[in-house]
Amino acid sequence: MTLDDLTVNFEHLNRETILEDWEWLIGKRKQPILLAASGDAFLQDIENGTVHILDVAANQVGLVAESIDKFFIVPTLRVGTQPRTLQRPKPTNSLWAEVVTPSLNPNKRIS
Repeated sequence: MTLDDLTVNFEHLNRETILEDWEWLIGKRKQPILLAASGDAFLQDIENGTVHILDVAANQVGLVAESIDKFFIVPTLRVGTQPRTLQRPKPTNSLWAEVVTPSLNPNKRIS
């Protein structure tokens, strides 16, 4: 399983309007940076840079990280037997995180 299996590519959609039906809950300052296949979304506040999760099943928004940098270095995924870490997107218009294998002992769990 890869990160692509767990997320939805929305590059072809307008980032500013894709979640307009959720504006009543998330406000006008948050835009998606990652959409989960489950329907949840990771959002970045365009004024202060904080990252939030929109839990669509619970109709809740919660703070995930104080910045985009902290969001992309904290999560660690286990895919098969290899630990994988989200890495900050390239400075281009890309909204996608790259999955990279950290140069650590694969048997050591990162928390």
